[in-house]
Amino acid sequence: MNELPPLNDDSKASDNSSELKLELLQPEREKIDTDFLNINKTQSQPNEPVINEPVIDEQWLSLTQDWQSQPYEKTDIKALLKQTKRRILQAKALLLFDTVSTLAIFVAILYGYFFTGWGKTLLIFLGISGLMSIGYVYLAAKIRFASWKVFNENPNNIIQIALEGCQSSIKFIKLVKFTFIFSTPLVNWFVFEMAAQRDKSVWLSFLIANSALLLAYGVTHFYHKKRQAELKQLTSSH
Repeated sequence: MNELPPLNDDSKASDNSSELKLELLQPEREKIDTDFLNINKTQSQPNEPVINEPVIDEQWLSLTQDWQSQPYEKTDIKALLKQTKRRILQAKALLLFDTVSTLAIFVAILYGYFFTGWGKTLLIFLGISGLMSIGYVYLAAKIRFASWKVFNENPNNIIQIALEGCQSSIKFIKLVKFTFIFSTPLVNWFVFEMAAQRDKSVWLSFLIANSALLLAYGVTHFYHKKRQAELKQLTSSH
């Protein structure tokens, strides 16, 4: 078998020269590839804005200041405190009046029974009214004291005190409306008996008595709606 002749020195030199050229050309190829990719990326996003962080910060600050300068409804704390204190005094005065009135009913019963001989109809009416008044005053005091307790424990939290006061007023008004409804049969019975005893028109007496009850109920309902609107406003500003 014939052996291949060994490579001569010229062939080895040629191979070394080719490898050297490839090594020299490799960085140029990598640079060309990188530049080509960058060009394609730039062409695919021709309108991409350049982000300037200081400009964005200034724009955000300007928007924040504009938003803070917008008008919005604020709660007048001083006026709210003054109104709350005035209503507390009115509620205390009303509770005192109801208590004194309840005691006066029983004093009138004793006086009418022992000293003047009032009729049975009037004494029954006053007796039932007195018992109803005791329950009314008890519930009213319970409602009011719960509201006043909040004011005594935390007098600086005006919004919370106003909320409790408004809720207390709504509960009290509901109690008054219930009392009107519950006492209507008693009032009509009393009017009927007294009109019959005095030979007066029963229907006219009914009309006067029920008109008075309806008017009182209407006024109470008006304040009920008013307090509900106030509660909604306070809740939204809280």
